[in-house]
Order: sequence, then C-alpha cells, then structure tokens
Amino acid sequence: MARPRKSAKSLEDQIIDVDIEMERLKEEMTALRAKRKKLMAQKDEEDMQKIVDMVKGSGKTPAEFLVAISKSGIQG
Repeated sequence: MARPRKSAKSLEDQIIDVDIEMERLKEEMTALRAKRKKLMAQKDEEDMQKIVDMVKGSGKTPAEFLVAISKSGIQG
C-alpha cells in the first residue's frame, strides 16, 4: 500500500519556517560572538602573562627591560 503524500507547505508557511530558522541562526551567532570575545580576552590575558614572566625572568626592572627592547630595535 502506498503512503499518503504529505501536503505541500504553502509559500507563507515556508516563509515563516525560513524566518524562524533565520532567528535561530541570529541567536546562535550572538552566542558565538560572545564566546569568541571571551576566548580573545583569555588569550590576551595569557599573552600579557607571558610578557610579565619574560620581564621577571630577565632580572631587570620593567624600565630597564623597556630600554633594552628599544635599543634592540623591537617596536610595538
């Protein structure tokens, strides 16, 4: 026995479905942007800690370290 065919959705229903999907994706993008922002902040914090560790490991004061960097030609 053949299955009954599904009735085709009207164009209005299809438009509503697309609108719903677009809203879901918009919310997902918002969540992903927030997650990315948080991850970037964590990365910046790690990078800053690496710099602090480098200065401390150099045995120089921060001012002396900056002078040494400027003399070496490294620019920020």
